[in-house]
Amino acid sequence: MRALGTDETRAQPQVVGRAIAHGLGAALGVFAAGGLASVAIALLIMKLSDPVHTGLWLGAHQLFIGKIDSPARATELLGISLYPLCAVLLAMSWQMARSIWRWKNRSRKRAGLAVE
Repeated sequence: MRALGTDETRAQPQVVGRAIAHGLGAALGVFAAGGLASVAIALLIMKLSDPVHTGLWLGAHQLFIGKIDSPARATELLGISLYPLCAVLLAMSWQMARSIWRWKNRSRKRAGLAVE
């Protein structure tokens, strides 16, 4: 596993490839966690600024979350429950990022690449 510090040139591409794959996987996971947190924060700000027009809406031919022009055209499904939903989404994104961080550190320790 410590091919980068040895003269085993045949093992080096495998170790580098594995490190790149782990890095890309971690980057995608952190990007997803950040996106989830961004959506939760945006919904929370929207609901606080305009609680009448923001929510989870069910219309005749649509289901969406966000702002609506006329609340009379659709039914709001979540109402005030959007606040706890945002808290849950933020907690989930934090847990995702934390899990990715721990997974990445464990895999780096096994490979002997951990920085402490």
